Amino acid sequence: MPELTGADGALLRAGTGQPLFHVEHSVGGTELRPLNRWRIVHLTDALDERLIEGFEHMARNPWLAEHTEIYIRDNLGIELTRNSLNS
Repeated sequence: MPELTGADGALLRAGTGQPLFHVEHSVGGTELRPLNRWRIVHLTDALDERLIEGFEHMARNPWLAEHTEIYIRDNLGIELTRNSLNS
């Protein structure tokens, strides 16, 4: 959203460092091979190589995003154990 009201009633406005975007989160796979599926649409006037580079970096990482691991550990109370990538 370009702007919204914060918890204290103050008006919060989006900056220019990142374009507005829409995100759809979902999960799939199995219990043993879960998949974190999501889609994102950035509202830009043209291709932005900085955004593409960031998503290419994320796609190369075989692990969950750090914020996802923190949420699972801190909010859901579930400890995570990484298996070998060769499994």
